[in-house]
Amino acid sequence: MKKSIIKLKFLTPLHLGKGRLSDSEYQIKADTIFSALCIESNNIPKLVSQVKEGQLKISDAFPYIEDYYYLPKPMIYIDQQTEEYKLFKKIKYITEDTLKFYLEGSLNPEDELASFILGESHVRTQVNVGGDPYQVGTFSFQENSGLYIIVEHGDDYVFDVFEKLQYSGIGGKRSSGLGRFSFHVEKAFEFSIGEYQLLLNTAMARDEELDQALEGANYLLQKRSGFIHQSRYKKRDFYTFKAGSVFKNKFEGDLFDVGNDEHPVYSYGVPMFMGVTP
Repeated sequence: MKKSIIKLKFLTPLHLGKGRLSDSEYQIKADTIFSALCIESNNIPKLVSQVKEGQLKISDAFPYIEDYYYLPKPMIYIDQQTEEYKLFKKIKYITEDTLKFYLEGSLNPEDELASFILGESHVRTQVNVGGDPYQVGTFSFQENSGLYIIVEHGDDYVFDVFEKLQYSGIGGKRSSGLGRFSFHVEKAFEFSIGEYQLLLNTAMARDEELDQALEGANYLLQKRSGFIHQSRYKKRDFYTFKAGSVFKNKFEGDLFDVGNDEHPVYSYGVPMFMGVTP
C-alpha cells in the first residue's frame, strides 16, 4: 500500500462544534472524514470494502504550518522540569521533525508554543429566513496553514472522492458555504519504528482485541455521537480512543455499526499507528 498526505487549504472558515453551535475548533476526526467521503461517494460499498480489506486507512486531520507537519502529542511519560510542566500541558501538537526531541525530554516548550500560530476562532451571527438570529462558531486558517490527512491506500479512488468533497465542504453549516477547501497530494513522511505505537486517529479495538490492546496502554476515550445524514435519527453513542493515545500492542479495529437497526451506519474505527520510543 502507498502512504500519501492530502494537504487541505481552506477557502472558507471551518465549523466544527463541540456540542454548541457557537463552538469552534479545527480538529477533524477520522470518523468525520470517512462519513464525509461516504456522503460524496457514488460507490459507498467500495469505500467500505477497501477499509474492511485493509486497502484504505485514514488519519485524523492534523495541522500544518508551511512545510511543518504536526502530530498529536504522545500520551507517554516524559521526564520534565517542574517549571516546564504547565507549558508542556498546553502543547497539543508537535512537529514531526521535533517529536524525537519531545520523547528525549529536550524539547523547548516555549519555542514550540510560540511557533504554533494556526489561525483564529470567530463567532458569526446568521439569520434564518423569517427567524431569529443565531451564532455560529468558525475557525479561519492563516494563509500558510491548514490541515493534512495521512492516507494509506491501495488505489487512488479516495482522491477521486476528495475531488467532489472539496466543493461541498467538510464540517458543519456547509450549506452556508463553510468548510470548502482545495487540496493537493504529497508523498507521506516516513513512519518510525518504535517500542510503542502512537495512535494517529480516532479508533477502537474490536471486543476480542480490547484486553490485549489495553495492556500497558496510555489512552483517553472520547464519546462520538451525532445525527445520521439527512435524517432526524441520532447515531448510537460510541466511545473511541483519542489520537495521541499510546499502545504497547497494535489492534486492527473495524468499521462499527452505530445505526438505528434500519440499515448500517458505519463509524470509522480502524487505527493508524506510528512507532515511538521514549
